[in-house]
Parts: sequence; structure tokens; C-alpha cells
Amino acid sequence: MAAPYLLTSSTVVQAPVEVAFDGVMNAPLEELFPHRAGIIPPVQEVTGQDGPWATVGQTRSVITADGNSNTETLVAYDRAGEWLRLDVQLAV
Repeated sequence: MAAPYLLTSSTVVQAPVEVAFDGVMNAPLEELFPHRAGIIPPVQEVTGQDGPWATVGQTRSVITADGNSNTETLVAYDRAGEWLRLDVQLAV
């Protein structure tokens, strides 16, 4: 298996931190990523997600517009504090 690597992305949003975090967590990935982002194609579909994306250990499959897919596992979900953090582990 190849060594893992870290990809990060950030955007400034004019909203209270909790409102921005909840908005991102509750939005369908197809709406968050409708266009190519560098080397990452747009999200076409998400399958295998049971309920809201908010429980550590939860998994889902993300299918991109080029037909590839990856499995995401939610490894951390921290809505407390000044900075909010979501960590997802990908298996491609």
C-alpha cells in the first residue's frame, strides 16, 4: 500500500463558525464539489452513507465524474472551540 499523504483545502466564509461547519456537514458532496478542483474531479454520487455525516467511524463511497471512487471514513468530528475540524481518511 502506498504511503498516505495529506491534502488540505480552506475557504473563508462570512458566518459564525458553527453555522459554516453545520452547512458544510449537511450539504450533499455533489453540491459542495460540482466542479474539478485541481486534480480532483467533480463528485457525481455518494453511496453507503447511513444518516447524517457526523459519527466517527462512519464510512461512505464517493464516486467522481471520471468513474473512479474512494471510500471515506470519518476519523474525527470536533464542533467545539474557535476552530472546527473534520478529519476524513480516504481509501482509493
